[in-house]
Amino acid sequence: MPSVPDPDLVPFDPPDHPTIRAAFRNIIESYPRALYDEQGLVRYRTRFLDSVLVSEPELIHDILVARAHLFRRDDVARQLLSPMLGPASLFMAEGADWKWQRRAVAPTFRHDKLLALVPTFSAIAVRQADRWRAAPRERPVDVAEAMAQTTCEVIVDTMLGSAGALDVRGFARALTTELDSFPVAVHLNLLPRAVVATLSGPAERRAGA
Repeated sequence: MPSVPDPDLVPFDPPDHPTIRAAFRNIIESYPRALYDEQGLVRYRTRFLDSVLVSEPELIHDILVARAHLFRRDDVARQLLSPMLGPASLFMAEGADWKWQRRAVAPTFRHDKLLALVPTFSAIAVRQADRWRAAPRERPVDVAEAMAQTTCEVIVDTMLGSAGALDVRGFARALTTELDSFPVAVHLNLLPRAVVATLSGPAERRAGA
């Protein structure tokens, strides 16, 4: 059966080089083409940021598990994410604190445990699909907000058993808003350092001449 073109689909064409404008709009949109064409390590550089993107599974395991003690979270990420995720949470902990938390939650993610949760995952996905079907066809769909809500529902149903008094939709919307602001916050946090580096560069060159 031939596919029907979606008039609302905008094909994504990765840029050859990252841009500040794309990073402020959507950090993933600014990832360079090399990240999609190559495996392993790709350097990601903007005027304010210089980092390495890792896409090779073995390297990711090496960084996050095998040699996690050699890699620490940068100060900017810690400053921006700690208020939201908790400075001592599994997401932000390092060293011995991270190790014991990871060991504590590891059994939850065993293959047989995850398979037992598939019916719950499926039911939540069907619930989201039904919400989309019931929505007015002329109204645009915010997929990011819907996915955040679906993710929160998975967490609530599998870990808490019930939402209780928690407003899952409101929490998901607030989480999406917070995460959407993260790329902007990163670059604004790095801006003073970039300005200092830009201004001090010529002075250093003159001093060395």
